[in-house]
Amino acid sequence: MQKIKISTFLLSTICLTIFTGCSLFSEMKTPQKEEELAKTAESSTPTIKILMSEWPPDLISYLAQENGYFEKHGANVEILKTQGFEDMVETRSKTKGPKIWAYTILDFILEQHEGVIDGQIFLVEDHSAGADAILAMPESGIEKIEDLEGKTIGVEVDTSGEMFLHILLDEVGLSFDDITIADIASEDIRQALLDNTINAGEAYEPSITESISNGAIVIIDSEYEKNAIVDVLVTDKKYAEMYPEEYQKFVAGFLDAVEFYETYPDEAVQIMSEPYGISALELKKALSNIELTNNANNKLIFQKSSGSDSLFILMRRAEKYLESKGYLIDESKFDDYINTKIIQNISD
Repeated sequence: MQKIKISTFLLSTICLTIFTGCSLFSEMKTPQKEEELAKTAESSTPTIKILMSEWPPDLISYLAQENGYFEKHGANVEILKTQGFEDMVETRSKTKGPKIWAYTILDFILEQHEGVIDGQIFLVEDHSAGADAILAMPESGIEKIEDLEGKTIGVEVDTSGEMFLHILLDEVGLSFDDITIADIASEDIRQALLDNTINAGEAYEPSITESISNGAIVIIDSEYEKNAIVDVLVTDKKYAEMYPEEYQKFVAGFLDAVEFYETYPDEAVQIMSEPYGISALELKKALSNIELTNNANNKLIFQKSSGSDSLFILMRRAEKYLESKGYLIDESKFDDYINTKIIQNISD
């Protein structure tokens, strides 16, 4: 997923109460009538809005719609096409009722921590499986993560890329204190390596391919550490609890589309390339470094007993990174952040 910087979201709620005069013949909305109207609205089948972006795994929702999987399971959904992260956030704030959007685990924890959302993760969308990498020039002498000690590493700070670097360092007993970090965006890593202003850099596609074409080598990538950067599907907690069966219908349709992609990838990418005008070849290449999460793996990930693959463990890894950045994350809330019931009620 497109990397975003950690930022504090400023929320302002404007409450406007409008008093209007009513004649004796006007129908007054009493508290009792308001409650009855609310109950009627809640009992009706909602339309779940899917905030789709150009991030390749998001296009699975479009595949599910076009192949009739949502209709097959009775899911009442509407896809809202967004352009980039900022547009997604703006669309989310304007969209009333149940809605679904994709986040990295890191972004989700941050927004929960900052009070921007009161959400729940109910499905894992994908894992980065080679789409992120640590690169260096051959003459640097860097061949493994341990060789980064004492070196200057280029990485876009406060992003999932920096968290990836933090995890890799931690696994070999190193920390950010053992390296010098240069705040460099992924698209600028190639030039920084050529200019020798950094010894190594963290990048994601297409910067990885561009850097390799200029002589850089991959020290390690997220194929080795698939659990470092994980994208999840999120919704407002109140709607997940209010309409669990409707979310199950969405998940069933979505996972049918994942299965179709796994079985017929060429046909799938042809369909998925339509909404954003991406060529099927480009989309197929982008998806080659991403591992979509199917039904069986989702059920495993949502279990606490599944070891390092557990969503609960993945969230704690993100928490550890954030603590290194000075955030104090309340781990006791993690159980409430994860909705395990929706996926567990999906048939195999």
